[in-house]
Amino acid sequence: MPERLFILILLFCASLVNANPPDKTMGYNLPLMIINTDGQTIERSPRVMVDMGIIFNGEGELNYPDDEWNEYSGKMGINRRGQSSYGFPKRQYRIELWDEDSSSINASILGLPRENDFVLYGPHSDKTMMKNVISYELFSRTGRWAPKTRFIEVFVDYDYRGIYVLTERLKRDKYRVDINKLNSEDISWPAISGGYILKRDKTEFSEPEEWWQSSVKQPYNKQMWYEYHHPKYENLTQEQSAYIRDWMETFDKMMSGSNFKDPVSGYKAYIEVESFIDMMFINEINKGIDNYNFSSYFYKENDEDGGLLVYGPPWDYNIGFGNVNYGNDWHASETFGWCYTQGGRIYWFKRLMEDADFRNKVYCRWTEFRDGIFSDENVLSLIDSCVHVLGNAIDRNFDKYPILGEYIWPGLPPYPETYNEEIENLKNWLIERLHWMDEQWYGKCHEETPADDTNLIHYWHFNEFDGSTISGAESNFSRSGPAFITYPGEGAGYMDSRTHRSGDPVSNINLLAGQLNNRGAVLRLRNPSISRAMIIQAPTSGYKDIQLTYATTRTTNGPTHQSLYYSVDGGAEWLLMDNYYEVPILPEWGPRIMDFSNRESVNNNANLIFKILFTGENNNHSSGNNRFDNISVKGTPVMTTGIKNQRKTANALIMPNPVDDHLTFKIDTEELLHGLLRIFHTNGSLVKELNISGNTTRIPAADLMPGIYLLSFSNQHVNIHKRFIKK
Repeated sequence: MPERLFILILLFCASLVNANPPDKTMGYNLPLMIINTDGQTIERSPRVMVDMGIIFNGEGELNYPDDEWNEYSGKMGINRRGQSSYGFPKRQYRIELWDEDSSSINASILGLPRENDFVLYGPHSDKTMMKNVISYELFSRTGRWAPKTRFIEVFVDYDYRGIYVLTERLKRDKYRVDINKLNSEDISWPAISGGYILKRDKTEFSEPEEWWQSSVKQPYNKQMWYEYHHPKYENLTQEQSAYIRDWMETFDKMMSGSNFKDPVSGYKAYIEVESFIDMMFINEINKGIDNYNFSSYFYKENDEDGGLLVYGPPWDYNIGFGNVNYGNDWHASETFGWCYTQGGRIYWFKRLMEDADFRNKVYCRWTEFRDGIFSDENVLSLIDSCVHVLGNAIDRNFDKYPILGEYIWPGLPPYPETYNEEIENLKNWLIERLHWMDEQWYGKCHEETPADDTNLIHYWHFNEFDGSTISGAESNFSRSGPAFITYPGEGAGYMDSRTHRSGDPVSNINLLAGQLNNRGAVLRLRNPSISRAMIIQAPTSGYKDIQLTYATTRTTNGPTHQSLYYSVDGGAEWLLMDNYYEVPILPEWGPRIMDFSNRESVNNNANLIFKILFTGENNNHSSGNNRFDNISVKGTPVMTTGIKNQRKTANALIMPNPVDDHLTFKIDTEELLHGLLRIFHTNGSLVKELNISGNTTRIPAADLMPGIYLLSFSNQHVNIHKRFIKK
């Protein structure tokens, strides 16, 4: 849009604003923030000190402008913020709680965790006033941190300014982005390795040293640029700013290279995969015009915490959910089509979706979330709850800003005349969007093999059963001979399965091998009696430290208790392991974790059998049942061919990382190291090989070209594989 036209539109918007001093007899349903500037002008810079108070008389109580400042009362630093929204008549602000000396002070306001830094977001182009709020809330329901918010009403110098969203600002803090704090002395590994919060945003108001462009040519779109967010550039040492730039450069080289799918040296070694998937979901659900482009945040953990790049937290979705009048070349306002594939966006997601394993994780996680936290019902309920909280403040806001039915940049016609119509538009667009995404992703998850879990011996999930009566259940996965479940004994008991349904769920406890939450079937043992028991044949040849884990529940008339026995001689003699476990009633499921690590006789045993006997009340009925799901037997692999020492993975460090002219390889083990150490380039070529002796070895690295390498060391005691970066 031409800049002159945009300015004219903003001036028109400003002309719609009504001066609105408070009616002190009027009760306000939302908390009130009162800002007294003492005649100062609030601009982008500098931040000015003002008096600020918050009035909140409790949930369900009205708040009056002349009430005591009972929630907060003190000084505050405030300045204007925003880019596209900077010229809107509803101003955007950044605030910081101060003392009399302009020093920041932490406080908990309106239930938000203690901090001093917040944003006063004034929704204007978003006439629903909740698009940021619901986006952050949906992301937080995935179990990750997103900015917490509170709807409030604001007065500045006794002029009513409408509804605002008090929002936590993105920063490092134990209550926000909880990563290591970098200090000026942290210039060596591992302290220098994290944490860093970076972003990709508009750079018009940034100094040249506050951002940089990657030198790596990406496979899609234009080259990446990155900005320091926290710590700020001026608070980083030269070593720290160089470290994170080098790390991101190496990451871009890997993601742009041909081996980015490599399970050892590819993207899985660099990113927290689930965080990328969860942020992808939020970005695609709201299909914001700026998604993957501006207001994109990501942070790198300290290497001792994993050292991975985490995508998020989410930020700024007011221009989303279909309400945008440009981007027609990729149907930005429509409920169909992807956002991540479009030109100019961060290329990572288009690249990651080329990998079948990543795609499958997307399918599985989307299906899981749509059956739960992202269901139509939950999403619509979230919108309704926001409308309820806003209450009659909605009318006051649009009395102040009479923009319903009017064009506000970058709105898409037609422009609803009422707030209820705005909400219906949002609901209809969002549900259509979710259903289109379902067509691409829902139900396409395929089960992953559990073969990578070297401790898993046997596993049953029962998901292929259709409800028919069965005489036995063979394990879905086994490593140590055939494993089988039967239900022998006298009486009318029998086994069948029960598929998931509302109020009668399957278990999500002990999910393995790519199984999805809230899907599949369970094993039912019907009409149990003291003469009929569940038998689990589970040989453990080649394993020790055995653990049996399963999920169980019962119907109201099912046996109330279970007793667990085991036999090491094929059932000739039974030993009591645990007596009288109380079984929870549907829809609750209880986890049973039985640890046999102190019982040597179950180790490496081809004749091991478990028996579950049904006891307590209701144990001799002609109805009722106990149910089981996700049964697993695990152990530690052992050598059974006369080799006494088991090879294991030990804790090892490569210092520094990235490496300069030398690297130090250190291993935490009681055994003295002797063996062959090899270094491979990620293209598979062997570049260095040497015999080492001792637990700490210094290795020349000046001859290595910049790039990613794998260090491999093994002997009769240990097996080590570590990745490092050569600068």
